[in-house]
Amino acid sequence: MSQNPNTSHGSTSSEEYGSEENESQSSSSSEEESDEDDDDDDNSPAKSGVIEKITLKNFMCHDSLQVDLGPQINFIIGRNGSGKSAILTGISVGLGAKATDTNRGNSIRDLIKDGRSTARVSITFLNEGIGAYRPDLYGKRIIVERRLQRAGSNSYSIKSALGKTISTKKSTLDEILYKFSITIDNPLAFLSQDKAREFLTSTTDKTKYDYFMAGAFINDILSNYDGTVQNIVQVDSKVQQAKDYYQQCSKEYKDIAIIYNRHRQSDSLRHRLTRLHGKIHWFNVHQVESKVQNYQTRMTKSSEEIEELKLEIQRCADDMKSLITKKVEFVDENNRLVERYSTRRNEYEEAKSVKTNFYEKLVQADNEIKKHRKEIESIQKKIKENESAIKMEKRRLDEINGGSKETLRIKLQELQEERAQLIEEKEEIRMAVRDLRESEDPELREIISSIKSSTENINGLKDRMREMKSSNHDKYAAFGRNMKQVVNAINQNKNWHTKPIGPIGSHIELRSEYNEWRALMNTVLNKTLDSFIVTNDHDRQELLRILKNHRLSNPIIVRRFEQFDYISGKARHTTFLDMVKINNDNVLYTVIDNSFLEKSIITKERNQTTSLVHEQNVMNVYTLFSKSSGNRTSLSGNTTRQDPVYYKQYLSKLASGSLNSENEIREIEDEIEEEIQSINENKRKRRAIEVKRENKAQDLRADFKSKEKLIDRLQQEIGNLENKLNEDGDVSRLESLIVQIDDYKIQISRNEGVISSFNEEIGSQKAEYDSIVEDLKQIKNDVIVLKDQKEAGEEKLRDFETEATVIQNTIQQCDIEKNTREIEVKRCESKIEEGSIKLRELIQIAEEKCDREDVVITAEDTQESIAYEYSDVQNQIKEAEKEIGKSLEEVQQDLLIAKEKRNKANKMLEELDQTCRKLDKDLNIRFNFLHTTILSSVQQASRTFENALGLRGFKGTLDFAFDKKTLTLLAQTKNDKEKRTVDSLSGGEKSFAQIALLLSIWKIMDSKIRGLDEFDVYMDSVNRSISIKLLLRELRKYPKSQNIFITPQDIAVVGDIDSKDVKIIKMSAPRSD
Repeated sequence: MSQNPNTSHGSTSSEEYGSEENESQSSSSSEEESDEDDDDDDNSPAKSGVIEKITLKNFMCHDSLQVDLGPQINFIIGRNGSGKSAILTGISVGLGAKATDTNRGNSIRDLIKDGRSTARVSITFLNEGIGAYRPDLYGKRIIVERRLQRAGSNSYSIKSALGKTISTKKSTLDEILYKFSITIDNPLAFLSQDKAREFLTSTTDKTKYDYFMAGAFINDILSNYDGTVQNIVQVDSKVQQAKDYYQQCSKEYKDIAIIYNRHRQSDSLRHRLTRLHGKIHWFNVHQVESKVQNYQTRMTKSSEEIEELKLEIQRCADDMKSLITKKVEFVDENNRLVERYSTRRNEYEEAKSVKTNFYEKLVQADNEIKKHRKEIESIQKKIKENESAIKMEKRRLDEINGGSKETLRIKLQELQEERAQLIEEKEEIRMAVRDLRESEDPELREIISSIKSSTENINGLKDRMREMKSSNHDKYAAFGRNMKQVVNAINQNKNWHTKPIGPIGSHIELRSEYNEWRALMNTVLNKTLDSFIVTNDHDRQELLRILKNHRLSNPIIVRRFEQFDYISGKARHTTFLDMVKINNDNVLYTVIDNSFLEKSIITKERNQTTSLVHEQNVMNVYTLFSKSSGNRTSLSGNTTRQDPVYYKQYLSKLASGSLNSENEIREIEDEIEEEIQSINENKRKRRAIEVKRENKAQDLRADFKSKEKLIDRLQQEIGNLENKLNEDGDVSRLESLIVQIDDYKIQISRNEGVISSFNEEIGSQKAEYDSIVEDLKQIKNDVIVLKDQKEAGEEKLRDFETEATVIQNTIQQCDIEKNTREIEVKRCESKIEEGSIKLRELIQIAEEKCDREDVVITAEDTQESIAYEYSDVQNQIKEAEKEIGKSLEEVQQDLLIAKEKRNKANKMLEELDQTCRKLDKDLNIRFNFLHTTILSSVQQASRTFENALGLRGFKGTLDFAFDKKTLTLLAQTKNDKEKRTVDSLSGGEKSFAQIALLLSIWKIMDSKIRGLDEFDVYMDSVNRSISIKLLLRELRKYPKSQNIFITPQDIAVVGDIDSKDVKIIKMSAPRSD
């Protein structure tokens, strides 16, 4: 039955073997031209099934390496030790090869870099065009990633172009490789350094034969053929066994049929028993129908209630919509009322301050009047004393004629010294007045600065509040006026490789319990929140164009979407990462990577920042300082650094819910109110300081005038004394007393003038003060009315909130009830469906027993009563069957079992017989296919080998001896008269012939990706150059294949390598990230 395709021809050359099958030769040659054309008919590179790039992490000698490959011919060059061979090994291992297949170790773990516990190989395939594998699922790229571990099992991840893991099964990878015609387990598809050296230096004809048979997959076909022969032998044996078993089952069936025929008696009882049996089943049908009807009624009722609840929910939704509209209108009106109240209250505070000022001036004037009146009383007392002293002095002068001139001189000197002292004090007062007028009080300057700062803060807060109210309708308002248009443009653009994500802040929401930290986080993360994320330079350029068109310059982060373990590096305190919710994983890993959220912590204890910043995984420690600033503590080397963080007065770029937005608006309103109070308080302080400075100036001016008067009086007294010294008689005391009285009268006159001036001032300001008091009362009444209206508005807002809560609760309650009814409907539907299925089964069973019209079910019937009647009839039948020894049911069961066994045995026999015929036919087909395949492979390989040698002007032949399992390479140089074995050629020529052999095997193998490591290591420069030209010429015939060659030598001297189908990759020394 079987034939051996290897022994039917014996030893023959390729020409002899090909002469026997001219038809197969012509058919194989016609297929040659379409081998490689998997995408289209032109010479463009393949759009699917070729490697775009390979990434190695902790693999062999590399910490991190990414190599971008060309779609056709690639030369990877570099010095020994640069890790070139690791690329080809990485491709083989990444696509499922074992470590032993790469000759790089006995275990996959041997390929993990020393000192590392894991390694990763990532290979990206193109997946476009008609040859793409499931592009609707994977997109334009397929990423195959294999993770190697020293401990535990290795794993695969097959990902889409977006980085989403589609499968982790090796079978999926095998299916992809089959679709792309990529061969991994063939030893000549990817020749490692050792494999290439072994192939290029192979000397025996048997070795060459083995390589050819393995590379051309002929060994696999032979193995498959031998397996089919063994299967036929086994099936023949099973056919004979099945025939014996069928004869045995047929005899058993006939014996039982004889016994069954003897039971065909007592028809009346059996017919009655059959009806009772049917009645039992139809009673079960009746019971299930009742239950189904009950569930149908319940389902109908629940459905009606669901519709009523939906109407109620819609009504509540309409009420809510109407309420929101009313609330928005009322909020606008209430905001205007609050603004009027705030303005009127400011006017009230200013008016109160003006009233206080006037009152203080009136009190001060009254005190001055009292002060001057006391001075007048004191002076009048002194005048009386002087008048009494004059009388006494006159009496003394009358008694004594003359006096002491020495006394007058002493008195004159004292007066002169007193005048000099007064002149000095007068000059000091004049300087103090000038300094007070020209200098600025520090406290007053600070108060004015504080008022200006508060005014600016109020304006900023009002602008911010207006922006926040408008931002409730535009979540991108915080990112710039045109950001919404930018996002729309991004969504409408169809040219993205991967759609950008951003702005980042729109994906980050601050948790409500950390709302007080919003301004600090908004300032610290400002640039990050403004940023967009793209995965490649093409998308970055496209996004940059869109931003420029809208006059924006947001930062753009170029980053591949990949995840990593950040938990191990997270600080143990509350971090920025704990404070936010991020709705996009790519945003999460980007902000962690860029802003170190997991290492930035917060604390309210300022005295702990220094100790916290020295803890593990802590980079920055933030604290709150005031409403406008915070503090950041970090390490610079071994030095602790403290930096202020001044908050920016712009909208928060952290996403927030509507409730948080309303809370923030209320907080801004409270801050405005506090700033207004601060301004009023500072204005009051400013007025107090200005009044104090004016009073001080007035006191200094009064003191200055007083000093001038005293100086004038002293000057007069000095003149009088000087006259007395020039006269006879000592009347100096008398004259002095008289002068003092005159001076006292002048002082009284001046004080009376000052009192009159103050009385006039009080009189003129009293009317203005009364007017201010009246205005203050009016403003106060307005403030009280507006405050009542404001509180009423706040109460109405609370009523809005309460009503909204009631409506929302009603909607939620209706939703709960609707969901309950829907669950009930689904449960009823499920029960009805189950009941219907069960009902159909029960009806089918019952109909097999009897028709429904044959039984009558009454209201008194129960399962017990029917079962009792059935048992009674059954006992009567048993009495009649005692003579036979077996019941009819038992005999029927035995007969059915015997019949089923006989039918199965017959079916098995037919199936085995059919299988045997199919295997015979298949074996003949396989033999013909193997015969044709060997012929075609030998012919194609021979033609390719001859064409390859022709590049050097050689002639060549592949001489196959299938009976001896040898392959001899024959070559004839220009100087040879006949062909000889290539073993007699020079080393370089021999390596060239081996390259030609490899190309002929590759032609047959037809793998889309091929690799060859250090193919030119044994060649001189001439043979090496010719070999490379040979590779380029032959492989350009297959533009849809990808070829990777590794060499330690430069190939710049070889011509025709600047073509776009050739990519040269130069390796540097291995590096680590």
